[in-house]
Amino acid sequence: MFVGRAALQFLSRWHPPTEFPIQIAVDPDLSVYAFALFVAVVTGVLLGLLPARQVWNTDPNHALRGAGSSPLGSRRWALRDVLLGVQIALCCLLVTASLVSLRGLVHAFRMPLGFNQQDVTLAMFDLHLARYADDKLPLAQQQLLERVSRLPGVTAAAYSSSTPLSLDQSETDVYPEGVHDFRPTNVKFNANYYSVSPGYFHTAGTRLLAGREFAWTDNKGAPEVAIINETFARRLFGNDSAIGKYFSTGVSHRLQVIGVVEDGKYAFLAEEAAPALFFPILQVTNSSTVLLVRSPRSSSEMVPAVREVISEFDPSIPVFGVRSWSEALAIALFPARAATIALGIFGILALMLAITGVFGLASYTVSKRLRELGIRVALGAHTQDVMRAALGRTVVLLVAGTTTGLLLGIAATRLLAMIVYRANALDPLVLLGVLATMTLVGVVSASLPARRALTVNPSKLLREE
Repeated sequence: MFVGRAALQFLSRWHPPTEFPIQIAVDPDLSVYAFALFVAVVTGVLLGLLPARQVWNTDPNHALRGAGSSPLGSRRWALRDVLLGVQIALCCLLVTASLVSLRGLVHAFRMPLGFNQQDVTLAMFDLHLARYADDKLPLAQQQLLERVSRLPGVTAAAYSSSTPLSLDQSETDVYPEGVHDFRPTNVKFNANYYSVSPGYFHTAGTRLLAGREFAWTDNKGAPEVAIINETFARRLFGNDSAIGKYFSTGVSHRLQVIGVVEDGKYAFLAEEAAPALFFPILQVTNSSTVLLVRSPRSSSEMVPAVREVISEFDPSIPVFGVRSWSEALAIALFPARAATIALGIFGILALMLAITGVFGLASYTVSKRLRELGIRVALGAHTQDVMRAALGRTVVLLVAGTTTGLLLGIAATRLLAMIVYRANALDPLVLLGVLATMTLVGVVSASLPARRALTVNPSKLLREE
């Protein structure tokens, strides 16, 4: 209970890695601790009554004659065996889930995002909050961009209404060319969209596969244009070249494709390939502004420098945050990290319980069958025969529980895939890890009972009888 209270206090002080001030307030009252204590006591009493009931039902004369040994050939399955099998299965399930999450987290750090976040600093603010009118936004954004671009060491700079994998995501309906009825039934698909400045793709490190980037001439007086990603082009135009083709996002928005960029991750890491659309920000203005500044200088140098430029330009601009792009992506990796940590903790606790359970059953079985084991040793039984008699039931439960838990883990992969990138319980490394872990559980927990069974002294045992 004290450990739980300390963990909850730590969680209350912890702030998630977001650009918004979020705090998880967890302060349980006395009733919560009272209920937890009640559940723990009731559980302990109920489980303690099961072996006590067996003692009450034992015939004293039979127990004295048997000297604590089970009769030769006794092989009945008891409730404790079933409970241990369930315990092993749940342990294997949690171990599988934790290894799948860990493997997915490794994939998440290595997967292509559709941009290169290294050496990029982000500054987020909203010019409407500084009372800039809509017609003043483009000039203010361009002037601020020019000032940031003149910072020492800056190799590229641009701005966008949002960035992929941030909390601020927007979608729009996409209609094929020739559609004049813009009802929802005629929507081809939905796409994430961003309003970006010229130079955005170069600054973000997004590869341009065909066509051209935006230019400052793509303004309100120019024809409406857009840049799309590979998935967008494939879904709308098939295998044909998308450059020069048209599509619509509404009644008065007929856009021409001028470029195609590589796919990326936009809403969350575990998403499938999704369509994305980029507008020139001079045609689709947005007061929400994210400055992207690429420089080989460290973030500890760039963050204060960018803040100073914004403050000198207009001290009234409220800056939500200035940080490296890698730090800003922490919120996208947070679900996978949280799942990995939580499942890892539960997996370790389950392993401890499984080791305790297997050790208890193996020790109980050996102690109850010492007489039989002594007779087998006296008659010259081989070591494998003695081990089979002593730990056969434990091994069966371990194999059955591991198989069941592994199958449950494979079935739960679809649920894990919602928060973990490329969750796959059939990954060879995951399977090997689960089998190695459960084998280690069996070896560690059964080693002492097995040693006791192999070192039984028949003559000493018979004298005791």
